[in-house]
Amino acid sequence: MVRRLRGDLASKWKKHLILSTHMETKSHLPSTNRLSKASLQHYLRDYSTVFLKPERGTGGRGIYKLIHRDGNVCVYCNRSKKVYNNKEDVLRVVQREAKKRTYLVQQGIGLLKVMNRPVDFRIILVRPDEEWKYMGVIGKVASKNKFVTNKCQGGSPITLSQALLRNGRTKAEVADVSERLETLGLQVAQRFSEASPAFRKLGLDVGIDRQGKIWILEVNTVPRYKLFKYHPDQTLYGKIHRSMMIIRSRRRRSR
Repeated sequence: MVRRLRGDLASKWKKHLILSTHMETKSHLPSTNRLSKASLQHYLRDYSTVFLKPERGTGGRGIYKLIHRDGNVCVYCNRSKKVYNNKEDVLRVVQREAKKRTYLVQQGIGLLKVMNRPVDFRIILVRPDEEWKYMGVIGKVASKNKFVTNKCQGGSPITLSQALLRNGRTKAEVADVSERLETLGLQVAQRFSEASPAFRKLGLDVGIDRQGKIWILEVNTVPRYKLFKYHPDQTLYGKIHRSMMIIRSRRRRSR
């Protein structure tokens, strides 16, 4: 079944639903639900780490990380940390915040780290013509004492190869992961094409856990790509930018 996307293209929940109806992409999704008292209780029971994300929003803003350990719940936001000794206090805090905007609750993934900081990866895909093109991937390392990797939050670029080699992977394993990222990226793009023909550019934020599994953390339909200025292929940023300009120009002419 193809889930058609209508209306709000910025909704992380609707984008999650697109991918959750296909086994090839569903298997790469962290468990995710809309935030409620019941869903938060369920996630804190089942997962030691939980993320709360605004349903709409970019740049890693407004994201909370909850770590449940030894009967306490540590709540992190930006560089702040508060510790609660019972879930009811956490629920009250979260419910107060959630009144401001709609939130999602998501299973935490144990991502690879560099310098003890989490790393994730941005993939860019474009469809200026009929076929989707996988442009490439670059990593993002969170800044000190932060758990989000966005560049606007102090994250710094790292290549896929550097991140994996520094985690003990071999060059052969790097090549395998690179191939798997491209395959998954194109599968995601195809799912979005089926949901709506409006999609012509995507930025996938993906994570790799310590066992080597790839996780789809977020799909951006208006992706930022300046990070690719730091890619080893010095021509890649220009190629991405030209494709984005073609897409923008054609969209204007079709209005």
